[in-house]
Amino acid sequence: MALAFGVTVDPVKASANDAPAIGAQEFRAYVEVDVGSDELGRTLDRRVLYFVDFGCRFCRAAHGYLVNWGESLPAGFQFEVVPAVGMPEHFPMAVAYYSVVMAAPQRLSAFETELYRLMAELGRSHWDAGTYRRAAERAGIDIDAFERYTQSVEVERYVRRAGRLTEAFRLDEVPTVVVGGRFKTSPAVVQSDQTTFISLLNGLVSMRYQELGW
Repeated sequence: MALAFGVTVDPVKASANDAPAIGAQEFRAYVEVDVGSDELGRTLDRRVLYFVDFGCRFCRAAHGYLVNWGESLPAGFQFEVVPAVGMPEHFPMAVAYYSVVMAAPQRLSAFETELYRLMAELGRSHWDAGTYRRAAERAGIDIDAFERYTQSVEVERYVRRAGRLTEAFRLDEVPTVVVGGRFKTSPAVVQSDQTTFISLLNGLVSMRYQELGW
């Protein structure tokens, strides 16, 4: 299972968690971004995108609290986990992730947990199809359904979209969060302090909410 759909983007690295201290002269808590108003851009106004690599320990540390926070977004906003497709070895990871989205969305959280354990903790390769099958099995997902979806048109579309989003927002590290297609930030800017980062995200959501005239 090593599907590559022809999306080429710059390499994405795991955050080094080395942002300057708050108050430093060049400190920026977020970056304003603009991906335009094409078909893809128009779908992002009310989305919070969380870009991850399941082999990244910083993503693993942030995943649970960010997903929980995403469940409390204002009405009309939606939180979405997006596998960052920044290098060729990320494509199998994205294929596996979206295959579970299609085959067993109710088991997605369990799959994420297993994938982080295998990849971020145990160091299993992004290229190893057995990594994804094992994670699916341990998460209680029907393997036949999982394997069918790895070859499906629906999953191919999801993976292409993930590649386009990774490229459009010029991701150069994970984890990264993009609010409403306008504001890009990372836990690294606050030294991965959970409380401070959630406060930052709440502020960015409020800013986007006001921009949209709600």
